[in-house]
Amino acid sequence: MAAPATPAGKTRAPASQAEAEPSAEVAAWRAAQQARTAGEKGRSGPAFRAAAVAASDYLPEWAGLLLCWSLALAMVSAAVEALFHPGAAWWPLAWPVPWYLIPVAALAWGNLRLREKAAGRPPCDEHNDLPGEDWDRAA
Repeated sequence: MAAPATPAGKTRAPASQAEAEPSAEVAAWRAAQQARTAGEKGRSGPAFRAAAVAASDYLPEWAGLLLCWSLALAMVSAAVEALFHPGAAWWPLAWPVPWYLIPVAALAWGNLRLREKAAGRPPCDEHNDLPGEDWDRAA
């Protein structure tokens, strides 16, 4: 079986600096992937630890987003249940699922946030609203 042919054509240069350099999230993900593909030998080295720390910087943020979205979905599903009383057979099983997800997401976010605070790292801030030198006073 032959390998698929790659299309021949011109490649264009990145239009902006944002296209030329990956974001911090993408760089952390790539570093974690490279460390993972390096095998067991790579898992014990400092590069793997640095990649894991870089990737874990975003975990509290993702858990917080999961918590917020599960709260929103729970409120919407409760409103649909109260106003419309859907008759689908799966609805009585589906509408409380976001309510069950809230405590799980809250515990995950709380645990990850405590670990972030204990490590002494400032929270991951894409918008640079909180400069690093002010983090110790704000926290």
